[in-house]
Amino acid sequence: LKIIDEKQKLINTLEKKSSDSIENYKSEIEESQKQIKELQQEIKGSQSQISCLMEKTKDKDGISKNLLKSESLETQLKNKVKTINKDVKFYEENDTCPSCKQNIELHHKECMYKEKEDERKEIIESLEMLVDNIEVAEKKLNDINEILEDVHKIEKQVSNKQNQISASSQYISKIQKNIESILNEGTEVQETKD
Repeated sequence: LKIIDEKQKLINTLEKKSSDSIENYKSEIEESQKQIKELQQEIKGSQSQISCLMEKTKDKDGISKNLLKSESLETQLKNKVKTINKDVKFYEENDTCPSCKQNIELHHKECMYKEKEDERKEIIESLEMLVDNIEVAEKKLNDINEILEDVHKIEKQVSNKQNQISASSQYISKIQKNIESILNEGTEVQETKD
């Protein structure tokens, strides 16, 4: 009778321990599932944020192409100004044509000088506007690159959260196996009891 009482106490202790373990595991599963839902909501918000940011960067290629064209045009205009300056210098320093050896008339010099000055003035005005446009485009590209850096940071955060979700899912699977193991032990205890 004493042995039976001890076995009964042992069985009751095992059943209580199993029941407590299962309840603890279930509460851990609920906590992990809650954490997964929160992470999924955060990921959804981050993905929405990424979409909004990417919308602001959609014209990056167009800006880059226009910037390259503008910089090329700037170089061409600067070269034209250099050529004009050479021509003006020629008329300032020479009274005779080096090719045909004829005298260059003062009236012709003044006309050429005025023509070249007008041309240079027009090119310099265009060049100033072009430089302003280049500065604006460079600022836009810098802003876009900063946005893309922010997107990259957010994507890293999303990746980390997805890893946390994966780890939590694996943890839930492990706990469920532990519960199954305890339930199997409970069956064995019941068989022993019977």
